[in-house]
Amino acid sequence: MKVATWNIRGFGTDIKKGMIKSIIRNENLDIIGLTETKHEDVIQGDMKKCWGIQNIEWRHVTARQHSGGLILTWRCFHPK
Repeated sequence: MKVATWNIRGFGTDIKKGMIKSIIRNENLDIIGLTETKHEDVIQGDMKKCWGIQNIEWRHVTARQHSGGLILTWRCFHPK
C-alpha cells in the first residue's frame, strides 16, 4: 500500500487537481492526504478529477476563512 501527503496550499483549481492526478498515477498511490486545502466542500467531481476513477472514498475537514482544510482520499478495493 502506497500513501502520500501534500501541503497543497489550495485545492480549488483544475491545475492542482491535475497535479494530484499525476502524482497518484506516477506513484501508484492508494491513499493521499491533502493539507491546507482552503476548501469548504469536496464533491464527487473534485475527487474524480484527482483519481480518474469512481471507486474512491474520502473524508474532509472544512477550511475556515480560507485557512486550513484537510482531505483524506483513498482507492477502494471493493465495489460499492
